[in-house]
Amino acid sequence: MHYFMAFIFYLGVLGRCSCFKSPSRPFLPSIRSSTTSSRLQYKDEDDIGFHPTTFAGEELIPKGQLPIAEYRELLELPFFDWPTKEGLHTKLLTLYSALALLISYPISCATYTLPGYLLPKLTSSNLGSLSITLLFVLRLFSGWSYVASRLKSDYIVYEETGWYDCAVEKKSLESRIRDKMTYRESVEPAVTKMKGFLLGLSVAWVLSCASFALSTHAKPMFNEYQPDFLNSLITNDMMAGVAAEQSHGRPTYCDSRYYKVLAGSAQGCNTNKNTRGEGETIYY
Repeated sequence: MHYFMAFIFYLGVLGRCSCFKSPSRPFLPSIRSSTTSSRLQYKDEDDIGFHPTTFAGEELIPKGQLPIAEYRELLELPFFDWPTKEGLHTKLLTLYSALALLISYPISCATYTLPGYLLPKLTSSNLGSLSITLLFVLRLFSGWSYVASRLKSDYIVYEETGWYDCAVEKKSLESRIRDKMTYRESVEPAVTKMKGFLLGLSVAWVLSCASFALSTHAKPMFNEYQPDFLNSLITNDMMAGVAAEQSHGRPTYCDSRYYKVLAGSAQGCNTNKNTRGEGETIYY
């Protein structure tokens, strides 16, 4: 008798354990509701495209203001699906390069027209392109953050007919489960990714501001033998003064053997010097 009871108990344990065996085909969770009862069920992979219908309590809310509808609408907007795909850094780098080549650098060249200002041109175009890229990522982050807050909340704030009649409706149990599952599986990874990019771009933007400030205070780098530069000295007194200051009172052809031969004289280029008075140096 005891052996028979033990055998029956062993069969019962095997029967219970077989309920926990993994299915041969993958299952995806979805939510269904009915007028009499609501329950969390599992659907086969053939029904992945299934979208839950409106749950109880959501009939009065405009469909476009439901959090799940706002999430789907966000994915259909231009560029807002970038955080959900691979290669976001490549797309942002392409955007930055296009802005730098097509917009920022031409504006910098039109701003710094005098020769010797290559460094300010590069730093200003970098700062402009990086600023637009940062604002672009910030716009993406704000849209995803708004949808994330709507999905995580247990209440739905909506407008019945306009901005003047705001109303609040508590989500049903099915709505909360659906929205929070959507947030954890799809929205939270995108928001986390955007936070990382925002942090990196913010640090790069601060460094770009510092480099631009340093480049504008640095002395311009002139090529004193360039023909365009020599012609500009005739009409630009400020540039001529800067060139004279950098030459320390010596003729500019002294540093070039070619132009020294053309000048036919090395007068004023000797390294020996005498000092007359305070701060006055004479080269001979």
